[in-house]
Amino acid sequence: MNISRVLLDMRSSQVRRDVSDPYSMHATLMRASAGERVLWRLEPCDTRIQSLLVAHEQLLNYGNVRDRYPDYLATVETRRIRMENVKAGGVYRFRLTGNPTVTREGKRYALSGPADQLLWLSRQGSRCGFTVLGALVSEDRFRKGRRHNDDIGRIAFRSVAFDGHLRVQDLPVFHEALRMGIGHGKAFGCGLLTLAGL
Repeated sequence: MNISRVLLDMRSSQVRRDVSDPYSMHATLMRASAGERVLWRLEPCDTRIQSLLVAHEQLLNYGNVRDRYPDYLATVETRRIRMENVKAGGVYRFRLTGNPTVTREGKRYALSGPADQLLWLSRQGSRCGFTVLGALVSEDRFRKGRRHNDDIGRIAFRSVAFDGHLRVQDLPVFHEALRMGIGHGKAFGCGLLTLAGL
């Protein structure tokens, strides 16, 4: 598995659109990935450069993005994630942007408030092979986007960033969570779990 840190030039009108609309960002990344499923997350940024993390199995072709939007990318750095360095019982600092929800009577509802959101994180940990040792909600906001520029294709969801420490309990299950992501909204910038030092 690879991870790219992509610096986007905020002077580009397409970058500004993608940053404000997760569906638009997803469509741009599909050009680079030739349809391969990727996980991505926007990182904190300044007014000129936006940092984007993209996790992917195959190397991406950012030339496809540059050809369409010449002023889009500032820099791209790609490296292999060292999965062999993740050990059962190991304690790691993590970051996750998730879409905390609960399903009631067949409908999915966003969870509001840090207490319920952190409980959601703990449940995801039990399902994904890790225990949360401590975490905090560092960002909580609603994100909106639009498919095909029509009202029918509108999306809206809650995006919550968690930072903390975890202990790996079930290594194969945890590896799968790193590869496949956690929770819902993966196409729209949620689900990417990263560990410090990998």
